[in-house]
Amino acid sequence: MKKIYLFLFISPLIFGSYLFSQIKKEDSIRSNNNKHSIIDSLSVLLKKNKEDSNKVILLNTLSWELAYGRDIELALDLAKQALVLSDSIKYAKGKLAAYNALANVYSHNSNQSEALKNYFNALKIAEDINHKPGIANAYNNIGSVYLNTGNIKEASSYLQQSLKISKELDYKKLLSTVYENLGLLNRVQKNYTEAHENHLLSLDIREKLGDPRAIAWSYQNLGIDYASQKNYPLALNYFMKALKLQEELGDKYELCLVLSNISELYFEQKKYKEAVENSERSLTIAYEVNFGQTILQMEMLLSEIYEITGNTKEALKHYKKYTVAKDSIQNEENTKKIVRAEMNYKFEKKMQEERAFQEKQKELADKELKYQKVISWSGITASILIILIAIILIYGYKRKIKTNSFIALQEEEIARQKAGIEGQELERERIAKELHDGLGGTLAGIKLKLEKINIKKTESVTELGNIIDLVSDSCKEVRTISHNLSPPSISNLLLTDALELLTRKFHNPNFLNIQLECFNKEGINAVNSEIKNNIYRIVQECINNIIKHAEAKTIRIDIFKEESYLFLSIEDDGKGFDAKQIKEGIGLKNITSRVQFLKGDITIDSKVKRGTAINIKISV
Repeated sequence: MKKIYLFLFISPLIFGSYLFSQIKKEDSIRSNNNKHSIIDSLSVLLKKNKEDSNKVILLNTLSWELAYGRDIELALDLAKQALVLSDSIKYAKGKLAAYNALANVYSHNSNQSEALKNYFNALKIAEDINHKPGIANAYNNIGSVYLNTGNIKEASSYLQQSLKISKELDYKKLLSTVYENLGLLNRVQKNYTEAHENHLLSLDIREKLGDPRAIAWSYQNLGIDYASQKNYPLALNYFMKALKLQEELGDKYELCLVLSNISELYFEQKKYKEAVENSERSLTIAYEVNFGQTILQMEMLLSEIYEITGNTKEALKHYKKYTVAKDSIQNEENTKKIVRAEMNYKFEKKMQEERAFQEKQKELADKELKYQKVISWSGITASILIILIAIILIYGYKRKIKTNSFIALQEEEIARQKAGIEGQELERERIAKELHDGLGGTLAGIKLKLEKINIKKTESVTELGNIIDLVSDSCKEVRTISHNLSPPSISNLLLTDALELLTRKFHNPNFLNIQLECFNKEGINAVNSEIKNNIYRIVQECINNIIKHAEAKTIRIDIFKEESYLFLSIEDDGKGFDAKQIKEGIGLKNITSRVQFLKGDITIDSKVKRGTAINIKISV
């Protein structure tokens, strides 16, 4: 069935270009289904029209009709006339439609490189004027050309972009074509299930829109889907539906294609009688409309059928016709190339004349403008220079004042933070001493005296024992608070040892697993006492915050020294918090203040139900 795919591959591209490159005025002109009537009517209107946007629309519309009717040379000339006129009257949408019309003609003539070039020109104009339907249409057409030339990656990219915009715009007609082209892409990739789904989506839209020509194309593609999977009954069913519609429409070119597909389908099933009947019918119409590719296909198919069935005379006859048709098409193609080259030369010459005229007009306007500028330029330049110098001087002076003020504020803030932190440490030591020496000593004395009291009554002994236990717990609590406020060991220990003691104190494998990793201990322990005390306090504050608020199972603390920087990272797997509310927590404020005091950087990354990570970098 390879020959079937060749012909239907092009149809959706034609359909997409035909339906979507014209603006709304053209849609109203194309309401008549009788093609000859449309061409005649447009030709009459074209003679009466002035050199304006309406004439551009008529030129483009007539080009589409003639291109679809295989009158390539005239269609090409009309599209180029539309392009020149659109350019001269600055009609952007007309120029967009003209490039699409040109691409359509080249596509019909199997000149995919020129078609692609003109579709890209159309895309640029659509983007310049922000015409989203035009952008979506250009993406679809470019994707179709890439698909026809076998560039699957680019085809997929452009078709997906077209699909996205078409859905956003709810652009039903274009959406149906994009789905069809995606189905063709799936078929090339042998994803037959996806191809079938996309062709069904395309058919559904076209049935709702009531477009019989497009519905017939969908039927043909669905027929090919089933034929590719050897499901001949369903394939034939869809081909017959397409045939019925094309007979009603009277489109002889499409009729040739449907009949050729049906004959190929019968040939695959070795139903040679039915294959011959449909081939001859397709061939008769193909000769009538001079549809060269279908003539070649059907003459070769008939030659093969007669060869298989033993009718060598008929086989030879059709093979000779195939050879003659092939030579004729080759000669016709060469002639078309010459004609196209001549038409391109005329078109380029006309465009050059138009550009030369516009450049001359622009040159005169530029000279006049330059003359006017020279008259006033000296005074304006002097004024601007004076103003610029004044602005620069004022700006520099204000910037200097602002910089000095900022530096003073920074120094004042650092001094305030330093005084605050030093005051906190002194206050912690004082409170710790008072608790330990004062309240702690008093409680210890009470406990000792209570233990010496000898009471014989059992109830009193029990009660006294409870009192002693409470006093003992109070002593422990006072000692713990005192050590937390001012650990007696931190001044005498290395920073890494102090942190290990701190984490070991809170570590509990069953409830809270704290992991501490110190890299380059020698470098870490070489920091000054100011950094040492603040790092210890930051870690202590973080652990307290996590225990109070995070409901975490694990805390990981990493500290390492690298070159002239000390890095501290504290992570937990707790419930996290909204980072926008950071400033509301006293604990986090204290941590941030200490980092700022050390002239370091801090980042806090936390999201609800995802845990928290605090990263600190300090210059040492």
